[in-house]
Amino acid sequence: DRPFMAALDRARAAVQQQQSALDNLRAQVSLQNSLIEQAQADLEAKNVAAVFTAQDAKRYEALASTKAGTQQDAQRSLAADGQARASVTASRAGLAAATQRLDVLNTQISEATAALAAARADVDTAQLDLGFTEVRSPIDGIVGNRLAQVGTYVSPGSYLLTIVPASGLWVDANFKEDQLRDMTDGQAATVYTDIAPDAPLKGHVT
Repeated sequence: DRPFMAALDRARAAVQQQQSALDNLRAQVSLQNSLIEQAQADLEAKNVAAVFTAQDAKRYEALASTKAGTQQDAQRSLAADGQARASVTASRAGLAAATQRLDVLNTQISEATAALAAARADVDTAQLDLGFTEVRSPIDGIVGNRLAQVGTYVSPGSYLLTIVPASGLWVDANFKEDQLRDMTDGQAATVYTDIAPDAPLKGHVT
């Protein structure tokens, strides 16, 4: 049964490997959710900043047009507004990338979950195959006449060995028809044997 035990060990190892991979992916999803939350907060902050820089740019442009402000201030505010808009664009791209990464991880989790289920099915199959290498007796007892040897191939219905029950022994006895009329199921019986005539056995009729 060594090949079957080895197959079972490999199947169990595959389950552990798939479980570890799934746990790792779940941890990555948890981290990715945190990164998405941070990216969303960053985008909101950049949007707020962009609103202020846009307002400043308009204000300084209006001041410069009326000579109440310098053209240099207007250019600086316009540049700041451009940087703020660029930051918003970058933050939006970062959020999109983080969200896309989460979608990829969720797909990988689905695949890993299916792989884990398949690995567990392989374990069940390997256990079943290993069980087929054993022939179990329905009763406890002692092996008597054994014909089967280690490595022997047998077919269904083949005689392998005799099991002598450890308890609940029975005796096959032949009686005449007129004797059977006085016997009932469960009736107490005393059995005498030739091998031990002085040690009768107590039992009952079945």
